[in-house]
Amino acid sequence: SGINAEYGKERKAAEACLKTSFFGNWKPDNDSAAHHHEKAGQHFKLGKSYTEALTSYVEAAKYYNACRVLYSVGKCHEAAAACANELGRFEDAHSHLERAGDFYT
Repeated sequence: SGINAEYGKERKAAEACLKTSFFGNWKPDNDSAAHHHEKAGQHFKLGKSYTEALTSYVEAAKYYNACRVLYSVGKCHEAAAACANELGRFEDAHSHLERAGDFYT
């Protein structure tokens, strides 16, 4: 479907941002990778594929944390909590909300 195609594009873009080479990128571009994972999460959430959305948001949070964009880490954990809630995984939702709170303060 269209949502899976969009996710595929975003995932490939995120992987491309993380590649390094001797002649090009010396370091992975964590900020851009995080952005693409977050967009993939949004596409999955719109398609009600909450498990995939949850995974994408957690990946985005990891890469935002690597480049110290703390507000965005919290935002991604909050979105992950909403997905976990939709899946009925209330312990995970609670855990993600606690993590989000850690990055908002």
